[in-house]
Amino acid sequence: LDAYYVITDNGKYGFAHGLGRIVVPCIFDLPEHLKLSDEELMALEESDYEHYWRIIHEPHILICENTSVGLVHQNGKWGFIDLKTGTQSPVIYERIGDNRYSTTWDTEYVPVGKDGLWGVFNKFKNTEVVECKYKDIKVCSALVYGEREIWDNYKHIGADCLPHDIKYTLEGKNGLLSLSGESLTPAIYDNIETYCNGVSRVSRDGKWGFIDESGAEIIPCQYDQAGDFNDGIAGVRKGDKWGIINNAGQVIYPFELDFCCWSVQGYAVINIAGKSGVIDASGKIVIPCEYDKIRPDTWNKFNSNF
Repeated sequence: LDAYYVITDNGKYGFAHGLGRIVVPCIFDLPEHLKLSDEELMALEESDYEHYWRIIHEPHILICENTSVGLVHQNGKWGFIDLKTGTQSPVIYERIGDNRYSTTWDTEYVPVGKDGLWGVFNKFKNTEVVECKYKDIKVCSALVYGEREIWDNYKHIGADCLPHDIKYTLEGKNGLLSLSGESLTPAIYDNIETYCNGVSRVSRDGKWGFIDESGAEIIPCQYDQAGDFNDGIAGVRKGDKWGIINNAGQVIYPFELDFCCWSVQGYAVINIAGKSGVIDASGKIVIPCEYDKIRPDTWNKFNSNF
């Protein structure tokens, strides 16, 4: 078996190979929450919630899933070790991962925290790729679920995920970084939403616009509200009225709608005076606004029979 597991002895832990060979003896400090019973954790939650909250958010699993990467814990700090080669990173991080389980995902990149600031570590190459200098950082969901090829599949079906690698916060604003730490989008946005069909909604100074996969702002932040692009069209609001734009930023239906919502296969549901209809990507109303509700059925065709 080409697998590894954790061994423990007297408050310390190490790693062994699936065939029983000890790879690293028990020299690392077992995290506090793994030493406590469920009853002791519950008592700690009642008596010292701040302490409980801190330790409960430490990694709960000490080997990264489907990899040969283990977590190292010494003197209250964290690092990584490649169990195949024995190569160990510096043990300098106060936090690893953005939740207690994220370090176990079989992806290369994981948030790391030091001195109250965040960076990103490539655990397969055993190196810090983004310096710990950001107030907040997220390794985006496309990578969490298996790198770029999975992103391409998700993009094809219009699922929400970020093709970019790192979303960061600096001085209260958000930007995007590449995996190498290079700036794709400067930290100028109040919000950067998940990508849908290669385009992300962004907001700045209370207005919404869109950026593409390169991080370029393709539609300026000028709308009071904006929906996701699907099949080249999106609903946007100015004041109390909605209109529909294409991905070139051209208005294909004027700002006369009370509301518009999700779009499917180049069509969008619109609402005028409390009645719903459907518009196509050219701006033509193909189902008149005379129905109480319209939604796509499971075959992505519009159904107004209810």
